[in-house]
Amino acid sequence: LPAYCVDASLRQCYDKIIRPAIERFNPDFILISAGFDAHWSDPLANLQLSTSGYYTITRDLLQVADHLCDGRIAFVLEGGYDPEALADNVGTVLCALAERKPREDRLGPAPVDEPNISQLIDELRGIHSL
Repeated sequence: LPAYCVDASLRQCYDKIIRPAIERFNPDFILISAGFDAHWSDPLANLQLSTSGYYTITRDLLQVADHLCDGRIAFVLEGGYDPEALADNVGTVLCALAERKPREDRLGPAPVDEPNISQLIDELRGIHSL
């Protein structure tokens, strides 16, 4: 995802780039490198995803796995350096996997406005013929 993506930008990235790329690849199995350093409170990645955004993207990925590869999907923890956010984000992914409602997003949305990335998304779609 481009730097400074929050939930609206993530939605654009997923709908216009990620899902079409997954569908074009047509996998037999989806392996998710579950990095939680994209959360806005994480000190390393400088992205702006919320815990609610992690829930949404997990549910979306589960749907595409059901559609393309009979639900074969695995999540492997690989990053996240804010202990509070990491705990919340892992918990929300587990809720999505268990088809449960997520707990309240205690940390809320990112405190910084996101830039408009529509032009970047259009450029990436062109480069990758999506």
